Amino acid sequence: MRFFWFLVISFLLLSCKAVDKSHKVTAIPKDMRHEKQEDNPQIAFLYFEIVNKGGNNLEIRLVDTQLSKGRMKENTVRQASNVNGNLLVHLLDETDQVQIEQMVVNPLAKTVEQYSEDGEIVSNYIELEEAQFFIRFNYKDTIKTLKIYSIQSGQPVEVYHNPIQL
Repeated sequence: MRFFWFLVISFLLLSCKAVDKSHKVTAIPKDMRHEKQEDNPQIAFLYFEIVNKGGNNLEIRLVDTQLSKGRMKENTVRQASNVNGNLLVHLLDETDQVQIEQMVVNPLAKTVEQYSEDGEIVSNYIELEEAQFFIRFNYKDTIKTLKIYSIQSGQPVEVYHNPIQL
């Protein structure tokens, strides 16, 4: 029996492999973003005015554009839901393929908090005749056209379509 235990222990000792601890493993950071890295990333800001001309007739005017150095992180733009009054923004390339899509909360509808006579805070819903809003996105030189749709009766209705120069 001693011989048997001697063989088992010998087999275990001989089957173990020596590990060289002096060899260090270095991790190489890997960028997992889908977009191509650019040398000088920029964030584009587009500023608009919107006027309610009555009913579902909206007039939107691009007021200003601005480019800033930097890159927006993913999920920094909060998407609105697809409900009546919200705006759907499409930034298109020269072949009218959507490069960037954003939903904007209805800029003509505001919630205002006020104090009541009892000292309680009350929220009131106000519909404006005109307002301002902006969108921001990571700039791409392929963007040539801007389309804005208003969601009306659950369907997008085009209210703005113009070429864009940034």
